[in-house]
Amino acid sequence: NASMVKLPVSLVGGLVAVCWLAAIWFAIDAIKLVFPGPCEGYFSDTFPRWRCVVGVATQGVLVPSLYVLSWCQHGRSRQVWLKDCTARTHSSAEYAFFVVFASFLLSDYPLFWEEMAPLLNAHHVITLVSHCLSIVAFPQAVPHYFAGVVALEMGSAACNVASLYPWVRGITESYFLLLVLLHGMVLSSMLKVATMECMPMSGRVYGVFVTIGLVVGRQYEAIKSLQIQSCFAPVA
Repeated sequence: NASMVKLPVSLVGGLVAVCWLAAIWFAIDAIKLVFPGPCEGYFSDTFPRWRCVVGVATQGVLVPSLYVLSWCQHGRSRQVWLKDCTARTHSSAEYAFFVVFASFLLSDYPLFWEEMAPLLNAHHVITLVSHCLSIVAFPQAVPHYFAGVVALEMGSAACNVASLYPWVRGITESYFLLLVLLHGMVLSSMLKVATMECMPMSGRVYGVFVTIGLVVGRQYEAIKSLQIQSCFAPVA
């Protein structure tokens, strides 16, 4: 029997990420035609509508799917997953997540550098640094970190939906309430990392500081977004 060539999981994950990014790249023109113009509402000074659509697909669909797939690849066991990551035995889904998430953030710079607000730029820089540190310096915490990122990205996807349709009745309120729930999940992941015996104190302090800063900042922006909801005529 001819033996099958088994590709390294890192290569498989990289190929998945490249295929996704290529699909987005080739679909951009069509997305721009269907969703033209800038966002409206509180987040009107951030991205055009087509970028929100890409965000929903990546943050609300792909990243959560990679998390579930990674959990399955580690035998559907959190303990096995933690043990594997401590030994730097990452799954192909994790490698795909590593590449997709970093590339998604980095792609905003050539596309929107001149329009990018200082606060958004700071968010991207801090997130990229934290992403690299989690992979390189604190691999034992990757499962908890991954879970926290999924919750944050689903919140961002909800923000993109609210930015696409700010005039729809109740959409901003729904986004705000969903963000509260998701931020609770983020803080839960943070506490799990902070209480890991194998985590150095520097990693615990950094994780708590950055996570609380992100959660407070994002929730504050969501509160402010509620204040402009009355500017739009609601539709059923």
